[in-house]
Amino acid sequence: MGDSQRRNSGLSRWLRSLREGLIVENKPPPPVPPLLEEGIIRLPPKRAWSGMRQETVFVLDRSKSMGKKDFKPTRLDGAKGGVEAALEKRAHLSPDDRVALVAFNGIATVECPLVSMSETAGLKTRLACLTPDDGTDLAAGLTAACGLFREAEPRTRDRLRRVLLLTDGHGGKPQRVAQTLKTDLAVLLEVIGIGGDPAEVNEELLRQVATTDETGFTHYWFIDDTSRLVQHYEDLATGLVWKGQTR
Repeated sequence: MGDSQRRNSGLSRWLRSLREGLIVENKPPPPVPPLLEEGIIRLPPKRAWSGMRQETVFVLDRSKSMGKKDFKPTRLDGAKGGVEAALEKRAHLSPDDRVALVAFNGIATVECPLVSMSETAGLKTRLACLTPDDGTDLAAGLTAACGLFREAEPRTRDRLRRVLLLTDGHGGKPQRVAQTLKTDLAVLLEVIGIGGDPAEVNEELLRQVATTDETGFTHYWFIDDTSRLVQHYEDLATGLVWKGQTR
């Protein structure tokens, strides 16, 4: 028997053993992406969450009311601290993530497109420079995020897409673009309302915008102080807020 025949014979035996279960590969299964069934997003298993590669667009309200000082030093500064905390956590857990920043008031600006975690210096600089001004158009912010995902390379099966939207008000008609993000692009849309009182935001609208997962939990939270806000961003980054349960 020649060398080529021996190699083919050995390969055939190995494949036959693999089919019969005599050889077990130790590779872990790839993380499961979110699945859509009748418009309901099914999230990946909790064990796969924190280490799964993610594409996250931070969408921040920078309207005039974000300059209020019920958050210390201001609402906008509290939001900046939350984003910085989330970036730090994700850089440690999954350096292969990609992140982007959209800021909006009456209009939206892509402050930083999707970049790798090793290229976030520009994002952090733009984040630090944000100032409060003008009104609020939630639809504008989400439309910019939608554009970023559409322009990006096709989502791979091991990458979760997320939008983290923060606002202290209401304005615009974001329901249609939110539905596009959730159903057409399979984006997990998590919404944070902030302020001194929940009455300051349109909670009914923000719940419509947020993802409702297969357990029936809607990924919307209202937060009323800076320390809780920063902690919440860290929890979202590490997967500790899971289907309505913290830690």
